Amino acid sequence: MNRLLALAALAASMGASAQDTIPERNAFAPTAFGFHVVSVHSTPIDVTAGRPWNNSNPGVYARWDRWVAGTYYNSIRRHSVYAGYAYPLFENLDIVVGVVTGYDGPGYTSKPIMPMVVPSAHFALTKDISVRLNLAIGVQKNAATALNVALEWKL
Repeated sequence: MNRLLALAALAASMGASAQDTIPERNAFAPTAFGFHVVSVHSTPIDVTAGRPWNNSNPGVYARWDRWVAGTYYNSIRRHSVYAGYAYPLFENLDIVVGVVTGYDGPGYTSKPIMPMVVPSAHFALTKDISVRLNLAIGVQKNAATALNVALEWKL
């Protein structure tokens, strides 16, 4: 009987200590997840295609502390994939430097993979949800600058 009580006490103490510890975060798990929602362009018309820029740019992305990667339906109506590193400037302002695909359609002078430099600011709505504003600066001939709005959740 004493052995049974001793085993029960040992098991109870082990359970209590397991509850008191905080599990470590997986180093490969994202720290945030977001949705690209909409964009507004600096000029109304894509002169290369002869039609308005696509302002509906749905997409998803994940952040791993300062690393970011995602995909979206871009302004010239093609799918883009991107990855980069967010260099902090201020508390809620970063510059994301990386690469992006999807801007090499017929009539466009882009390469299949292009450099990307995007100022990005986030504003908290709640403890875990932010609005993120991304400024994609058009650097090629006839390119527009686009302000993209995204919603982001901390994980």
